[in-house]
Amino acid sequence: MIEYCSFQDVKITFIAAGSAACHSVAIDQDGKCYVWGRNEKGQLGLGDQLTRNVPTVLDALKDEKIVSAACGRYHTVFITDKGESYACGGNSYGQCGTGTVRKAKGGEDLLLTPQKCSITNCSKVCC
Repeated sequence: MIEYCSFQDVKITFIAAGSAACHSVAIDQDGKCYVWGRNEKGQLGLGDQLTRNVPTVLDALKDEKIVSAACGRYHTVFITDKGESYACGGNSYGQCGTGTVRKAKGGEDLLLTPQKCSITNCSKVCC
């Protein structure tokens, strides 16, 4: 079930957005992650390609404490308090950092849910 949020009584500690991105990420003091905006490449990590006009809890990372994130045009990267990185969205050029690109014939590599990246020991990220 997808949970929507209004941010009332939620203490946001970090917000990520990008000049080329039309989506955003907010992280609360407990490391819970909220996403919204365009999602045509799965950059919200919600398992689909539907645009969200309101903040939506990213359940795929509910067991992680997220401390930082960055939004690229068609992808998003999240950093945990343990320094691990996760990415979702368009990965046609390897920009998600998973170490692989899996293009279907005539298609593109889309990571619809956050996948663990090859990069560890992170504290910040930019796209």
